[in-house]
Amino acid sequence: MQLFTMKKINQLVLIILLACTSPLHADENVPPPFEASFEIVRNGMEVAEMHSSLSRLDNDDYIYRSETNSTGLVSIFYKLHVVEESHWYLHEQQIKPLSYSYDRIKKKKEKHKKTVFDWENMQAHYVGDGTKSSFVLEAGMTDKLLYQINLMHDLKTGHPPTSYTVVDGAKIKTYKLKYHGEESIDTPIGKFNTMKFSRLKSGKKDRITLWCAKDLHYLPIKVESIDDDDGSITIATINQLSGLGLSDETGLSDETYLSIKGLE
Repeated sequence: MQLFTMKKINQLVLIILLACTSPLHADENVPPPFEASFEIVRNGMEVAEMHSSLSRLDNDDYIYRSETNSTGLVSIFYKLHVVEESHWYLHEQQIKPLSYSYDRIKKKKEKHKKTVFDWENMQAHYVGDGTKSSFVLEAGMTDKLLYQINLMHDLKTGHPPTSYTVVDGAKIKTYKLKYHGEESIDTPIGKFNTMKFSRLKSGKKDRITLWCAKDLHYLPIKVESIDDDDGSITIATINQLSGLGLSDETGLSDETYLSIKGLE
């Protein structure tokens, strides 16, 4: 069994982040806070689990946190721990990032990245990979976790998105989305009617497909990535969920999938 071939992949699993609001301050199209868990399977074998949470702070800012750990047989040979966090706020019904951080421990190696968004001076400041850089911000830019919240928000308003401008470290990328209609999806927490989207990366054939559940504020409950390099398939499926205004319990990010991709 080949273990952990870390190939580039930049994508995937867009998942889980929504926001919390109050009647006085918030956009009614931003969903309530939640906690969710996902099982991540690669080529039919469980390789990791992801836990995510969305909370609202006392000052009306928001925090989305995602934590991923290797599991199963893979965890015996390959220890992986990834934490991502997006700090953001609502301004005139616009979702705006304040900071994005990424921390990874792979075996005994650590990696840390952070981007700070200074909207007053329209500058973003990035530190990571032994480098520092700054660049000009433009209206509508988001981070690698936060664009998922934009997706939920846009679907809630009835305006399916076609693209997002995403700050990825020291680079600016365009995530293009294509709508494929509705599809019913079975998960460990139930069966849901979803809107199906795909995302293609410029210059590559890698495809990311996600299914957003209508009854769960358009939360992506399943995300699939097909690697153009070797044809391998990575799938994240919700298996636990609390919050989102639900009375009962029911159920990744690009950087997270970049880290776990290649586990076999």
